[in-house]
Amino acid sequence: MAALRVTFHDAAGAPLADRLNVTATNVRTNADACRAARVDGSQACEIAGLTAGDPYRVHAFPERHRAVGQFVLAPRGDTPADINLYFPVDPDQVREARFPSFASLSGALRAVLDRSTLERDPSAPPAGPGDGGESVYDRLSRLERAGLLNLFCKMTHTDVDGADAWSYVTSLFGVRGDRIFGNVAPELWQHVRASVTRGAFKEVDGALHTPPPGFTAAGSFKSREPYGNLQLTFFHAAGPDGGRYTVDADIDDAAGLRHVFQVLDHWIARGSTHPFDIREILTRYQRLVPDYDLVV
Repeated sequence: MAALRVTFHDAAGAPLADRLNVTATNVRTNADACRAARVDGSQACEIAGLTAGDPYRVHAFPERHRAVGQFVLAPRGDTPADINLYFPVDPDQVREARFPSFASLSGALRAVLDRSTLERDPSAPPAGPGDGGESVYDRLSRLERAGLLNLFCKMTHTDVDGADAWSYVTSLFGVRGDRIFGNVAPELWQHVRASVTRGAFKEVDGALHTPPPGFTAAGSFKSREPYGNLQLTFFHAAGPDGGRYTVDADIDDAAGLRHVFQVLDHWIARGSTHPFDIREILTRYQRLVPDYDLVV
């Protein structure tokens, strides 16, 4: 009889520190070949007694990570086939998000925060001129900090005409869990628009992005990675020396959870992209690890 040897990993590839329920179902007969409860995710799990050559659906349901699944053909011969499953954290199960202090942040991020004044919701603590970058950073919510550090990580690893995308950001006026809003040097818009012909970015529809007061739409562009790509939506206000540019920057998860991790549809929440999901996609698919830790 055929067998599978299943190993479980987190987004960074480390052994999964979680307990799982594991099932293996013969797709041809719809018969369960395995139902294992509370499997130790740090250890490999062997599924034996399979019919060689038949397709099987392996599902794993962790306690604190998203459930994933994979289709596999049972091997022929006596050697088990190795299956590796990777699990993003379940945002609802995150007990703690550990962020660096302001002093520990990259100098490039601290410099932008020092020049930033955020437009806050009326119910949020005010952040005004003269507060300094540390005060702005400290007043961010957990999800806002995660979104900021996701974007900083992604933008510092996105080349725009020989410089990273973050280096063109002069200040921020908005931070959310799924995006940031900032003032940028005009060269960022110029270089990104020119890079379309070189294939680094593609122009996309930015109609769902609302211009700030006094600005008009100036184009929306996405980097070309299949998952976890950067979208930069520009707005322009006419004025001396070419006027001013702002950007709405976000990371598009596309179908990242489904395709990077093979997360089961029922375990993917609808609605706004969660910044913890973006962190896991960047970590697994692009080997970019934003500067904070999730404890589940």
